[in-house]
Amino acid sequence: MKKYLIFLAISAFALAGCVSTLPKESDHTPALRIAGNAEGLITIEWDTDPAYYYTVYSCQEKRNKKGVLRKLPQATSIRGTGKTITIHDRVRPGTPIPQYRLLPKKIN
Repeated sequence: MKKYLIFLAISAFALAGCVSTLPKESDHTPALRIAGNAEGLITIEWDTDPAYYYTVYSCQEKRNKKGVLRKLPQATSIRGTGKTITIHDRVRPGTPIPQYRLLPKKIN
């Protein structure tokens, strides 16, 4: 029983800040433009609307397993400006570019 509780505690701590399922995608989701370089720098851009907040999620698949979705800390609840927003993410050089998903949320 003690090992089971320790496992649950470690699992909960490891997954803090991660999500396993994304909220429902909006009809107002703009397309992401994504580019990466050999040094592992990923550039992500999208056109925004001032009536929305935007959050970018990423998912790096593990070998033969589903990856864990995570909010990019630098792209959480960014308010739209009516212009293009550019953010950056970094991955280990030589690894594939993660999957990214943008979720807009209408400002009340």
